[in-house]
Amino acid sequence: NAVFDNPKLANLTEDDKIKAIKDVDADYFSKAGSNEEKAFFQKYGDFGVDLYKSSNSVMDDWGELELTTEPVANTLIVKKSNCN
Repeated sequence: NAVFDNPKLANLTEDDKIKAIKDVDADYFSKAGSNEEKAFFQKYGDFGVDLYKSSNSVMDDWGELELTTEPVANTLIVKKSNCN
């Protein structure tokens, strides 16, 4: 992780480094606006993490989210595949 490896933060305690990571992530995701899922995949997509989302408040419409390329515009989009 860039925070743990940053020489400027070498003298921080582990707890302070974890707080710094949380601060960096909070800033990163606040800049993503309504594209939080896309930002999540761009940041953590290589970590083998799956992301799921329900489309309603009853939480009975779960789907797996994946980052894919939209062929016409050649842009990255988040696509939901239904699980149930």
